[in-house]
Amino acid sequence: MSVPFIPITEEKDFLLRLNTKSEEAFHELFRQFYSYLVIFAERRLDNPKVAEDIVQEVFIEIWQNQKQYYSLSGLKAYLYEAVFNRCINYWKHRSVENKYLQQISYEKQQTAFSSFQEEVYRELYMTIGKLPPRAQEVILLYVDGKSNEEIARHLGLSIETIKSHKKNAIRFLKNHLGHLNLLIIILYMKRTEPH
Repeated sequence: MSVPFIPITEEKDFLLRLNTKSEEAFHELFRQFYSYLVIFAERRLDNPKVAEDIVQEVFIEIWQNQKQYYSLSGLKAYLYEAVFNRCINYWKHRSVENKYLQQISYEKQQTAFSSFQEEVYRELYMTIGKLPPRAQEVILLYVDGKSNEEIARHLGLSIETIKSHKKNAIRFLKNHLGHLNLLIIILYMKRTEPH
């Protein structure tokens, strides 16, 4: 990209004025390079406003720092390199920011799900508490992941009696909770948790 610039005969004078913080020299530098640098940045970014901000930051840095420039070609290389590096930093920052936002979103979802799950468990156990005592024992052991045989052995009852208590308890829970699909999911999750 060819940038019109100060004739070579005036180069030393221009650099001397720029290095001694001449506002006129700085404005000339800005006029000569600003639009080219913005186009350069826009090609590397997805946001024209950010491209303009980056180029402005580079010019502010040049004005504020004490760096000395000894050739126009070196100054030009410095300008493009500074813009390029800031574009890279912009993408790095965006990547970190996106990961952070994803993590926050995930944590919010987990917290919401956890609260929801606790409420469902609370409702489930409150309803189980309304069952007759033997049916409560059977369904709690079932929710805890025990098989019909294990429940029968634990309570000293026949498998048929366990099946009957379990069937009646599940019917009662369905009628009182009204969350059939949700209840099945919760019961399944509870049964598959490691002990």
